[in-house]
Amino acid sequence: MGQRPILERKFFKLGLTLNFSFLPYAPFTEKLAREAHQKGFTVMIHIPMEAENEKNSGPGTLKLFMTEKEIKDKVREMISRVPFASGANQHMGSLFSQDPLKMKWVLEVLRENHLFFIDSRTTPYTIAPFVAQSLKIPFAERGHFLDNNLQEVALEKSFENMLAKARKQGRLIVIAHPHPQTLKLLKHHRKDLIDQVTLVPVQKLVEVRP
Repeated sequence: MGQRPILERKFFKLGLTLNFSFLPYAPFTEKLAREAHQKGFTVMIHIPMEAENEKNSGPGTLKLFMTEKEIKDKVREMISRVPFASGANQHMGSLFSQDPLKMKWVLEVLRENHLFFIDSRTTPYTIAPFVAQSLKIPFAERGHFLDNNLQEVALEKSFENMLAKARKQGRLIVIAHPHPQTLKLLKHHRKDLIDQVTLVPVQKLVEVRP
């Protein structure tokens, strides 16, 4: 969130309990984060982290070559740029989130600011769960990506799989993106989301793991 206000505000109007994660350096983040908070939504920081294969993670990306001071200063700056944030997750980060020391520095700053962390799980080799557990910070993991494929048939199938997972597991954290196709999907299935599952603020699903 934070890039296309006309489109993104439409997600605010769906009448669904959603959670919004903002890119700290996006041009409309501060304004839209304040609006989301005023409307009662959970606000998060979408921390850009270095990806594998030199994929571009955007402005302010945390890189593996950075020192502890550079990483911690950068994370503190990101927190200051997203008003009313109560937690964070990573944007991309398939390379960065494999490094236990670098992730420790990030999560230490989140802990000092009383923020929870959601692992987006952009790589199966993420070590974020172990670092969060060692630091005793509130934590949870993404269980489903809704809109990796924006084709209509693929989105419908992903939506069905999401509901099936939620029913089977009892709880599920889903990541989606502010695409027009995703908005259309959520509008179309609004009644299903209200009738078949209970949408909650994501902090209700985070926990400090023993």
